[in-house]
Amino acid sequence: VQATELAALKDQIAALPAPQAAPDLTPINEAVADLTARLADLESRPTTPGEAPDLSSLQSAVSLLQSDIAALKATGPAPSPENSAAADALLKEAEAQATAMKAEAEALTRAATARAALGRLQAALDSGAPFAEHLPDLGLEVPAALGDFAQSGLPSLSSLQTSFPDVARAALDAALRSDMGDTWSERATNFIFTQTGARSLTPQEGSDPNAILSRAEAALFNGDLDLTLTELSTLPSAAQPALTDWRALAEQRQAGIKALAYVV
Repeated sequence: VQATELAALKDQIAALPAPQAAPDLTPINEAVADLTARLADLESRPTTPGEAPDLSSLQSAVSLLQSDIAALKATGPAPSPENSAAADALLKEAEAQATAMKAEAEALTRAATARAALGRLQAALDSGAPFAEHLPDLGLEVPAALGDFAQSGLPSLSSLQTSFPDVARAALDAALRSDMGDTWSERATNFIFTQTGARSLTPQEGSDPNAILSRAEAALFNGDLDLTLTELSTLPSAAQPALTDWRALAEQRQAGIKALAYVV
């Protein structure tokens, strides 16, 4: 509702024809002015992520205006026959405007609440915390990939990053023990890897398990879970059992994040 429309409505109400004693429109005029100020203030406020503005006072003001209009219709002096239709039309218009303002305030409340819930949900996904309490305020039905973990929380990216080195060492050891290489130098290098647990910590080119794991880890610490899982899928079958549990957690997070993107 624009301020200019409210001002026009105020002028129309003030001009209600009354050949007998004019009704006291002061409460209605004051309510319209108050609503104009409240809506202007609301539109000028910056939106804070994760926080819903309190619109209860605005809704109360709209309800008060509706009550004042109803009281005016019930107690005001009866207009003359020639002005009855015009007066009734103006009051109906005032009622419609008040109803529209109330609906707008309620819609603003729902939208702000949903934005705040989304911010809290995203924070919970980042930390791995449960997020069931935030879902109702979204006002949307969430996919099972997200809703199924509402009570327990999704695995966080940081937890996956922390646990990956041990998993990578186990996967590399299994892969190398199943195939130590064709040349003497490959067998010697891989023997050192299996004995010491050493592996490359910077991305390496190549299709050997050490290079694949180095690229997977780099992608993971860059936040690219899709690329991490793609790289891991190219490891030899001997390495895959060591990745089973970690991969299940990573895929849970991957599916949940994609479901969130679908929701919003």
